[in-house]
Amino acid sequence: MIFSTLICGYSCNSTTESEIEGSIESVQIQSAEINCDSLLVDDFKRFLNFKYGDTEQLLTAKLGQMSNGNFSDDSTIFIYNYTRAPRVPIQVWVNSKTNRVTTLFMEVLSLEENFEKDLANAVQEYNIKICDQSWFGKSATEIKEQLGTPSNDVVTKDFVNEISYFSVDGSIMIAFKVYPEQNDKCSSVAVTWFYD
Repeated sequence: MIFSTLICGYSCNSTTESEIEGSIESVQIQSAEINCDSLLVDDFKRFLNFKYGDTEQLLTAKLGQMSNGNFSDDSTIFIYNYTRAPRVPIQVWVNSKTNRVTTLFMEVLSLEENFEKDLANAVQEYNIKICDQSWFGKSATEIKEQLGTPSNDVVTKDFVNEISYFSVDGSIMIAFKVYPEQNDKCSSVAVTWFYD
């Protein structure tokens, strides 16, 4: 599945630098208290505050108002875009017939020291749980050490490492992207749920 690239204009955010730094410290403290390193592929039945089987009626309660949205080319999917956290777009794909959430996608576009600050801002804006945010910033090696041998592991001509996994029952696919421009950190996670 190919995820569309978001090209958005971002508005100024009223969050101060000290609030963001406080969020980063809070994330580090929470991370020490909660062990997310035991999570496996089958645990991705929950991601970005959604759980497998959730419908679009829950989107506003879980992520707030969308920034914009559009149908896929074949109109089978409606894609909700959330861009309130600058440089951290989130997409939620919903099946047009069943209204079920099918794909959750989040990406941190920032470089260097802004990566952690922008991630912390998104965590605060969308109330992202500690284990969901823990994937961002991991190396490809760390991801594979935790989740095992990937279903697919390629390096593109642009040196982007794309790593994907399927659950044993085939109902979950997770796709990670690790970019060299971001010091080989994972900055993109997409979770897709398949239904009978």
